[in-house]
Amino acid sequence: MEKVGKGNLINYMKKLGGTYTYPQGKSITSAKDLTLYAAKLYAFSQKSANGKELVKYLKSTIYSTTIPAGIKGVEVAHKVGMIPMNLIYNDIAIVYDENPYVLAVTTKNLEYNHSQTVIANIASITHKHHIKKYENNITITTKIKSKDSDQIIVFNQKSKLVDGRLLVPLRQTFEALGVKVDWNQNNKTVTASKGGTTVSIPIYAKQVQVNNRPTLMDVEAQIVNGNVLIPLRFVSEVFNAEIMWDNKNKTVSILK
Repeated sequence: MEKVGKGNLINYMKKLGGTYTYPQGKSITSAKDLTLYAAKLYAFSQKSANGKELVKYLKSTIYSTTIPAGIKGVEVAHKVGMIPMNLIYNDIAIVYDENPYVLAVTTKNLEYNHSQTVIANIASITHKHHIKKYENNITITTKIKSKDSDQIIVFNQKSKLVDGRLLVPLRQTFEALGVKVDWNQNNKTVTASKGGTTVSIPIYAKQVQVNNRPTLMDVEAQIVNGNVLIPLRFVSEVFNAEIMWDNKNKTVSILK
C-alpha cells in the first residue's frame, strides 16, 4: 500500500467489483468482496507468470491452522488477516480441488485459538458440500474389459460418486467378473461368491461379511433405479480386480 497509495488501492478494488472497500475510511471489508478478489487472482494466475508466482507464495505460507486445516489433502493458496486487539481473524483462499473454488471466512470477537478452529470447521463443511454438488452432476461410465480380447461390456446403470467414493452396479460388475450373485429379498442382502471367497453384503450398511469375517466398506451399498451399487474399491480388493480410471473422460474400466 505504501508503494501504490491507499487511494489507488481502493479505486482498484472498486474497479474489480468490490462494494465494501474501506467504508468510512476503516480498514475493513466483507467476505463477499474477499472471494471476488480471490476469484480474480485465480483467473489472473491462469494466464500470467506474475499471477502464478503470487499464487505460489500463497501456497507456501507458514499459516496452516485455518482453511488448510479443514481441507486436508487438497492444495490451498490462502492469505490470513488479523487484528488481534479487536479479536478479528480472517482467511481467504483458492482451493485447488478438481473443481477449484474460492472461500473467505471472517471472524470477530473470538479468541485466536477458537477462531482458527471455527475457520477450519467452516472450511471442512464447505468442502464437503462442494464435493457433493459436483458428485451429483458427474456422469461416470463403467466398462468391463477383457485382458485377452477386445470385448467391452458397458453398463446400463451409471456409476455414482458418494463422499468421494465410486459406486458401481453390483450385479453387472460381479457377473462380468465371473462372480455368482444371489439376492435375499427378505433381509435385503446380496451374497456373492467366486472360488474360495464368499461375501455377504446388506443394503445400506457398511459392515459386510467376507468368508464369515466382519469387514467394513468405505461407503454402504445402496439401491439406485432398482440396481444395487457398491464401492468399486471393495470389489477390487475382495476379488482382485484390476481397475483403471480415466479422469478426463470420467470412465472407469474393470479388467478381467
